[in-house]
Amino acid sequence: MALKEEQLEGRGRGMVAARALRGGEELLCETPLLVYQDEEAANTNTFCSHCLCFLESRGKPITQCPSCTSVFCSSRCLQSESHNHRLCKALSHLKTSDLKSDNRTLARFLIAAYNLALELPASFQILMSLEGMEFVDDNVHDLHDFLIEALHGSDVDPLGFSVDLTGALLAKDACNAFGLMAPSCESGERKMRGYAIYNRSSLFNHDCLPNACRFEYIDKPGNSNLDVHIRALHDIEEGTEICISYFPINWTFGDRQKKLEEEYGFQCECDRCRVEKDWSDGEDEDNEDAAVKGKPLEDAERTSKGKAKNQEATDEADEDDDDDFGHAMFFVKYLCPVDDCGGTMAPLSPKHSHMRSGAAVGPMECNYCGHLRTEEEFLHDLEEHKLLDDD
Repeated sequence: MALKEEQLEGRGRGMVAARALRGGEELLCETPLLVYQDEEAANTNTFCSHCLCFLESRGKPITQCPSCTSVFCSSRCLQSESHNHRLCKALSHLKTSDLKSDNRTLARFLIAAYNLALELPASFQILMSLEGMEFVDDNVHDLHDFLIEALHGSDVDPLGFSVDLTGALLAKDACNAFGLMAPSCESGERKMRGYAIYNRSSLFNHDCLPNACRFEYIDKPGNSNLDVHIRALHDIEEGTEICISYFPINWTFGDRQKKLEEEYGFQCECDRCRVEKDWSDGEDEDNEDAAVKGKPLEDAERTSKGKAKNQEATDEADEDDDDDFGHAMFFVKYLCPVDDCGGTMAPLSPKHSHMRSGAAVGPMECNYCGHLRTEEEFLHDLEEHKLLDDD
């Protein structure tokens, strides 16, 4: 077992390493509790309404529901539990409703959540056990009124069907939903396809310089294409908290703090943020731009060397020089070099990589665009930015 759940002081529940972990190791693979489409993506008829795969990637005739006109990659997906008569009726009602555009994706989540309660009560209880801030939004009443009509005759009353329950569900979604994106066409353009909520994966806390990241392979063949995969970026000691980033790692300090405050209700105080909060607005932009390009960050290194929380030195030869690990090294190693991507690079696997102690030297994969970087390309980047050991 790679992970264990613990109650962490000041951070709530979290995941920690149950043993020493290797860079590239898959720490968790998990099937979602529920999945729902993004409203805009659903209207394009580009992705399967059940498994969210890019329809052209399956090379099969598109199957369309005659009632709600949702499209599917196969008859199996059309006949799945996520498109039963109850859901089909509710989605048909959504197509003709006067809900605001911002609420229509949330309506899809609520339809899926109430269906989960009726079909898989145990999974619904897991969903309700997840963390969630109080949902304060006038739209909850509009959404609940929509649900009363959309789910009429679906026997939801025994659930305690109420505005309070609807608000509680929206709170779970706000704090725990993973956006599902993947290249949607030959150009590699990334589009939001939908959202998924997982049980154990929801326990990973955030860090602006994470030690793990998540991968999805939505367009792969088979029935497990919606599984989430959490992979270690580097070697991690037993007992260390495992953190992911809730957004692209190249975001500026201001954008990161705004996102975390608005959507998760906290301000980040990781090592990176403690360095960057002292920068002026101009310095923030200049230093972040330098970090993205892999340039040394002198201001950050003078303050605290930008050492990431729980990050160990990545080369045994530099063990006495841990404090010299800066933002520049992190971004050269782990930020995808593809222009405008912003994804995180993780080693493919210890057995496929030539790893020094924790050093990401072998082939690496981007969790956003899928770009693969060879060992030679990585070493060239280190040398270009004068971050390669003389040894």
